[in-house]
Amino acid sequence: MIYLTNGNIPLNAADNDKIVQEANSTYQLSFRFPTSDPLWEQLREETKLTADDLHGEQDFIIFEVEKKNGFIQVYANQIMTLLNNYVIGPLALDRVSGSTALSQFAGSITRENPFSFFSDIDDRHTFNTDSINAMAAFTKDKHSILGQWGGDLVRHGYQVKLLKNGGSENESLFMYKKNLSNYQQKTSTKSLKTRITFKKTIKSENGNNDERKIAVVVDSPLINKYSQIYEDVIEVTDQNVTDESSLREYGKQYFRTSLCDMIEDNLEISVVGRGDVAVQIFDTVSVFHETFNLDVRKKITKYTYIPMSEKLLSIGFGEFKSGLANAIGNAVSDAVKNETQHLDGIFEAKLAKEIQNADLAFDRKKEELTNQFTDEVNAIKAKAEENKRALSDEIDNRFSGFDSSMNEKLEDQQSKIEEIRAIGSTVTRTAEEALDEARNALESAKTSKDLSDSNLVKIEQITDRIRTLVTKQEVDPLTERLRIAENRIEVQADQIIEKLSRTDFDRLANDRGFQNATQVQNIVKNSVDGFQRTISRIETKLRDVIRNDNLLQNSSIIPSGNGLEGTWELNMSGGNGQTEVIELRDAPHTAVKKGIRVVNNTNGGNKDFGQFTDLKIGEKYTMSCWARVSSTSSSHNVNLLMRSWTTNDTNRISIKPISNTDWVRYQFTFTADTARNKIQFGQNGNGSLEICGMKLEHSDRMTDYDISSSEIVSVLEFNDVVDTVKSHAQTIQRQNESISQVLQTADGLVNRVSNFLEDFNLVYDPTNFSKWIKKQAEANVIEVQAGTKLLRITNTGKTQAVYHGFTLPLTTSTFTKGEKLSYRMEVWVDVLPDGPLGIELWNDNSVIASDRVTFNKTGIQIITGTMTVNKTVTKTREFPLEIWLMKNGQVAIGKVSLIRGDKPPKRFSDNTSTQDVVTQTQVSQLNNSYAIQTLTGPGAVSSQINLNSNNILIEAAKIRLKGRTLLDEITAIDGYFKRLFVGDARIGTLNTDIIRSNSIAADKLIFDTALAKKLVASDVFTDTLAAKTAFINKLRSVVVSATLLEGYKGKIGGFQIGTHDKDPTTFWITGSNSFRVGMSDGGWRVKQTALWVNWGNNWDKPGNYAWFVNSDGEMHCYNKAQFWNVPRVHGNLEVTGNIFYFIDREKNKVGYYLHSDTFTRIQENAGYAYLYRQSGGYAWVSLNKDISDRRYKTNIKDSQVNGLDVIESLKTYSYRKEYDGKAEDISCGIMAQDVREVAPEAFFENPDGAYSYNTFALVPYLIKAIQELNQKVERLETT
Repeated sequence: MIYLTNGNIPLNAADNDKIVQEANSTYQLSFRFPTSDPLWEQLREETKLTADDLHGEQDFIIFEVEKKNGFIQVYANQIMTLLNNYVIGPLALDRVSGSTALSQFAGSITRENPFSFFSDIDDRHTFNTDSINAMAAFTKDKHSILGQWGGDLVRHGYQVKLLKNGGSENESLFMYKKNLSNYQQKTSTKSLKTRITFKKTIKSENGNNDERKIAVVVDSPLINKYSQIYEDVIEVTDQNVTDESSLREYGKQYFRTSLCDMIEDNLEISVVGRGDVAVQIFDTVSVFHETFNLDVRKKITKYTYIPMSEKLLSIGFGEFKSGLANAIGNAVSDAVKNETQHLDGIFEAKLAKEIQNADLAFDRKKEELTNQFTDEVNAIKAKAEENKRALSDEIDNRFSGFDSSMNEKLEDQQSKIEEIRAIGSTVTRTAEEALDEARNALESAKTSKDLSDSNLVKIEQITDRIRTLVTKQEVDPLTERLRIAENRIEVQADQIIEKLSRTDFDRLANDRGFQNATQVQNIVKNSVDGFQRTISRIETKLRDVIRNDNLLQNSSIIPSGNGLEGTWELNMSGGNGQTEVIELRDAPHTAVKKGIRVVNNTNGGNKDFGQFTDLKIGEKYTMSCWARVSSTSSSHNVNLLMRSWTTNDTNRISIKPISNTDWVRYQFTFTADTARNKIQFGQNGNGSLEICGMKLEHSDRMTDYDISSSEIVSVLEFNDVVDTVKSHAQTIQRQNESISQVLQTADGLVNRVSNFLEDFNLVYDPTNFSKWIKKQAEANVIEVQAGTKLLRITNTGKTQAVYHGFTLPLTTSTFTKGEKLSYRMEVWVDVLPDGPLGIELWNDNSVIASDRVTFNKTGIQIITGTMTVNKTVTKTREFPLEIWLMKNGQVAIGKVSLIRGDKPPKRFSDNTSTQDVVTQTQVSQLNNSYAIQTLTGPGAVSSQINLNSNNILIEAAKIRLKGRTLLDEITAIDGYFKRLFVGDARIGTLNTDIIRSNSIAADKLIFDTALAKKLVASDVFTDTLAAKTAFINKLRSVVVSATLLEGYKGKIGGFQIGTHDKDPTTFWITGSNSFRVGMSDGGWRVKQTALWVNWGNNWDKPGNYAWFVNSDGEMHCYNKAQFWNVPRVHGNLEVTGNIFYFIDREKNKVGYYLHSDTFTRIQENAGYAYLYRQSGGYAWVSLNKDISDRRYKTNIKDSQVNGLDVIESLKTYSYRKEYDGKAEDISCGIMAQDVREVAPEAFFENPDGAYSYNTFALVPYLIKAIQELNQKVERLETT
């Protein structure tokens, strides 16, 4: 599990997690976390994490966070990385041990830090440095403490250890088909050395500058085991080397300790399940692989661990362990070496015989297998020849039938083409005759002559268009076709219909796919009820007759989504790469606008994208696409993947290796066996592919590419004129722009002009960018003026994705799932980016629509695209539109448009001040009225002028009459003006309820009653003044008598009463100095201060010596509180600081109260101190003293105990110990019962009855055993 250290909050939603530790190097935690979980906002740089690791819980700190679509990628280093934040002072170490080196290193860190350092390395080395970064001094290259003293770097929390051996001899066995899966071993002679020239410069000891240089050549004992001699030269700085003899010994020791004369051997395995015994980094374990004849003991130098599932994923090993042979080689004499060489000779002779015997057995087995294999090959060849003949006959028969059928089809096609040519040769004449008859029909129409003339002009304009189309219909019969639909004229008694229904032109050349064609339709209708003419211009993309329909939707623009409703699902399957949509400037087909690039797929899996579709079971379908190897691919050969996926892809998958870097079209045919399928394209394995022009057709072969038939028609303009005996109507519309209509009836004339705001720009102030913010605080974004306001993003030197950019506000916050949004913006590419430009729309915490644009040239560019909303929202961020640059480059962006719909805007517009509604202006002229009205979308009148025979209505939010205005009479509605502003007015009589004025000047002022309901004056002198309510600024009186006296503020004696400046809603009574003492009525707020003394000098916070009580009775004392007699506490006593005792002030006997978060009390009994826990139970500490002082010993003699007998009597075990609520696996240990038998003085029983032994008492037996072994070695050397 992974936790936020602060609060110990588990990150349950984390996935793709792993911890990687390499010996003396990397120690890193990484994971993904979804932005749908609110905890993601707490995962920022410098946040501390705790994660379950191979060795228990480990501390990490986040150093990098990558924000991606729907999740963030988090990277954290083990907490020792904070050593990078410290500096050490100058440090000079001369021939000191590792323990001394780390101790002095810790003392040289220039400020307080949480780290502790320890080393058990006894080797002495020298290290000198000036003031530098602490981490560099500790670990950087060979001129560091780690480089000089070596050892294993063990990191746990803030504890840093440099140990001779950071692990142990572990009994775990990793064996193939048991708990070892993937296996990778590398051996190398890259760092092999078998002959070294050691050099040393020795300075004179007499104080002058004389120097003497010596050199010796030392050969490795293994020099003859290799066919080559590997030489090197090493400069020695060891102070113990003083002459050639000591230099030669240094060289021999160098080979023994560095193992540089052994082939470098690295091994990495993947772990399945768990090992026999828990392992840690630097442990030495057994690895067995029968296939590769591997049976070794190796030291763990790398591992990968999954913290969320607490699983060991893989372990890696460095060089072979030197083993017992090297240890003996460092300790025994040359005589023992000679004996070893003799034994080696015997062993090698024996081994040679065994190998010879194995070779004979192998040769015999090989001969048998060769004969058997030869017989089987001959049989297979005979069968293959038989199949070959049968297949050849079948192919000949099928080709013969195919040729016959094809010849018949070609002849039939040729005759049809000739017929089409014949029709084409007469089309011009037929069209002209039809137009003449239509012209005659128009002249005879009983409608407005002006309108008829206008229509005649438009029809004549069409004549030239038709002639142009006809002349273009001479096309190559093998590659092009012409379809001319019927030309029909029908004449009836009350109606003439002329219909030139369709002229289609289609061109197919050079395998360029479908082209644009123009279909002109002209329908003229004249009947008893009226005459109607409609002209439509339709832009249509027509498919060639030999093409099958594309069953995949939006294959040319690839909108991302869930693979339904025309969208494409990206990043499918288990590969670790990404599929990204890219703009194509060199597309292999004019209809293709975008493609897919697969990047960073390095784990050998499939990475693809696809779309759902329904197929007919048992029928054949063909997939096709263009593909090429990307210029950034790490591999020149990449596997192209095409498949139809249901619950599997059995017999419906094609994996084809390709190496072309230009566009090549590939196909794959399969038989559907399930109705619901997901058609997928992508790549298998490593490298990077680019794919475009995906097609699925209901056929057993590939035909030319085109888009889906559902995408091919869009109406651009519409002009409709309708005349009847009752009305005349003309409507002109440009799609997505505006519509105007004139309607004339016997009753009157109505003109309408409406503005359709499908092109309404949702971006707030995209011209001036008056509101925008940086996406991140460090994002380098500035405003620039270059004819128009631009926002420039500049990224340099970025090795990781940074997503720097800016965010813009929108004029709406409501979007619907599945809704299309299209954008257009002007981009000035100054420095070509090495990553895409991102465009994202955010709600509160997730991306609801996005797109990516990749640039391949500099200069000013217009980019457009369409996004699909993935979630319905009614609330977004204040600045929801994000535009960012992923990595390095410089772009400036302006004229940003974002509209609703799937068609990007053709031009820039700024609708910041425009309502996002349909507006309509209407002029109506009727027989009894004339009206000009502005209507809103719901049909409500926003403003109008309406004239009829009786009155004129003027209605608007604001009406202004400019210039001199004469009014005969003004009558207020209901006799009442809500508000009237008059500069200068003469009024004969003013009747009013209220007069508000700074002054009233009048010769006569008459009140209806002698007493005004309310009178405000500066001075009033009267004998009697009576008022229901009166406000008096100052009141001077000899006597004030009242039933109830209320006051907001005042003084009585030395006290102030009433409300206070700090809170006018609360009543206070304070001293003359309000801060010193006071009380309030408690107010209306919770925990309102009700009583205080010595508050301080700031009402916002109490001072350092304040005492006060809240309205809920809670008391606070910031000063000292002194008690005499016995203060009683009923309940718990919470103390945040220390409790200090003055036992005897005169003798200065003072002390602190010790506290524990585990134990509640201590009690002594029978030589033990018992510590009782809060949760029950207890622990204990022995109060006995262990001494070994000679002064306290008598009758001292040489021990007659046989130490080897005692040690050999103590058998070692591996076992699992479960005691005191804890369980641990011990790889090597002894039993207390065995100790009681052979060394009873080391045995003891704990207070809870558990047996144990005193290791201090066993040490003499170990020393005696070593001495006895040494004596045996000396006797062996003598003999």
